[in-house]
Amino acid sequence: MDRNTNITLITPDIFSKSVDLKEVWRYRDLIKLLFKRNIKVQYRQTVFGPLWIIVNPLMTSVVFTFVFGGFAKISTGGVPHMLFYLMGTGMWNLFSSSLNLCAGTFRDNQSTYGKVYYPRLTVPISQALTCIFNFIVVFGFILLFQAFYALSGEVSFKSTMLLVPLLALQSACLGSSAGIIISSLATKYKDLLLAVTFLTQLWMYATPIVYPLADTGGWMYRLLLVNPMTPIIENFRYFMIGAGRFLGGWWALSWVVTLALLYLSLRMFRKTEKTFIDVI
Repeated sequence: MDRNTNITLITPDIFSKSVDLKEVWRYRDLIKLLFKRNIKVQYRQTVFGPLWIIVNPLMTSVVFTFVFGGFAKISTGGVPHMLFYLMGTGMWNLFSSSLNLCAGTFRDNQSTYGKVYYPRLTVPISQALTCIFNFIVVFGFILLFQAFYALSGEVSFKSTMLLVPLLALQSACLGSSAGIIISSLATKYKDLLLAVTFLTQLWMYATPIVYPLADTGGWMYRLLLVNPMTPIIENFRYFMIGAGRFLGGWWALSWVVTLALLYLSLRMFRKTEKTFIDVI
């Protein structure tokens, strides 16, 4: 064998409980490739193609406008119904899509995980980046709607909208962390994956998407504030058009929950990736 030949020896690190982030960074080109693949596969052989990024929240907002705004007469606190629901569903879709995609990480990639070595965390990272990309497209669409209503004097642009990237980052981290935890547990308890869609729907109605938080009160108001997605949705509308009020303290608490779930998810992911091939 040539003495100049570089040999990489891969051995299981059975004692480490943390993810090797330096190794993940060395595989950043793989993350880029997986991200591009996700974008292409997501809308391949579809009629509208990438337009589904916009069509999904748009049609959902139209339905919410007719059902909750038209028939149920639910107040939106003076915000045009379409814009109110579009903002809520746009940010919520970032969270829910991150959760759902990451929840199937081990199940959907078991064939490659069992044959080729690469940092397993690159897959959920690429999925989270895909969801963020989709949100950027939806956010541009929200800006168009906001500009339309701004011309009629119903809303206005706020400088605080510069803080929206923080909300988007937190929403993606929260959804991905919850998804990774579910994916890790689902290697042993497969029925968790069947319950993800149902639980996500329940979580949505426990978040002020179709109604303003100010219209709730008592125990319901306090219960909604415990939901880490509530400050994200409420602050998103506040940062964009000044609707509602800024939930500073609850947002800080929401960040604590997000970071705690992120840490827990990485620990569980690291533990599960060593043995999941034997149990999945």
